Amino acid sequence: AIMIMFMMTSSLLAESDTKGIEKDEMVVLAQSINKRFFLMKEVAAFKQKKNMPSFVPGREHLILATAKSIGDTYSLDASSIQGFVDTILRVSVDVQNSWRRHWIKEGFDYADQIRDLENQIRPELYELTINIVSQTAKIYPIIHDPKKHSELKRILDEQLNAEYV
Repeated sequence: AIMIMFMMTSSLLAESDTKGIEKDEMVVLAQSINKRFFLMKEVAAFKQKKNMPSFVPGREHLILATAKSIGDTYSLDASSIQGFVDTILRVSVDVQNSWRRHWIKEGFDYADQIRDLENQIRPELYELTINIVSQTAKIYPIIHDPKKHSELKRILDEQLNAEYV
């Protein structure tokens, strides 16, 4: 799924005049994506405790609209942003479902440590969405340089270490 995200990122931007991008910016993007996936354990725990479904279509549409709005600021192509964010959201739901299956098998002992989804976790996810979209705009030249693809894959492999990703 991560390589699918990387490949979708390559068609994300319409035009950009950004120059001189450092590989550190790809690391920042990968870390933001990883942090989002890491937070899915907390999201899954909250939803498990409240008996809520992992996938909530209305919520997904809101996240997508937010990402598109942020993308407009950076002249990102709306249809490509949708594909990229849809992929992140699908992986996020898969991570939540994996945690829930784990808790069914191993027991759910996470209930006392759960942060509030609306007031604590979602604000972090919102900031990560902003970071992911804005960082994607910054790395446009790297994404479209075939000579950099092996380096990008290496960075993703190193940085994406959330469980069940």
